[in-house]
Amino acid sequence: MNIYDAPRKAIEHLQGLELQEMAHHHKRALCCGVSGWMNCSQVSKQIQVQRLQEAESTGAQTLITACAKCQIHFRCALQDEQLKQATSFEIKDLTEVIAENLH
Repeated sequence: MNIYDAPRKAIEHLQGLELQEMAHHHKRALCCGVSGWMNCSQVSKQIQVQRLQEAESTGAQTLITACAKCQIHFRCALQDEQLKQATSFEIKDLTEVIAENLH
């Protein structure tokens, strides 16, 4: 939908949070690889692994997404034991993060 800056501005206004962009962001962003709620395949799993590794490389503690589909598929990918051991961040929805930080 080409909405990139508004969610980032919302995150930047939350106290105690610092936005860490992944290498692929805005128009270059990659999603979870499963469009239209289709079943996962080997290709989509590889995209998920690459995206989660990219998120891990930022050093961030939380991967924030505004897409329920991506959230579900990223959490599913983290069930893989090797990937689970190689990552140290939570996956949260943008509205969840905002709600947790309301004062």
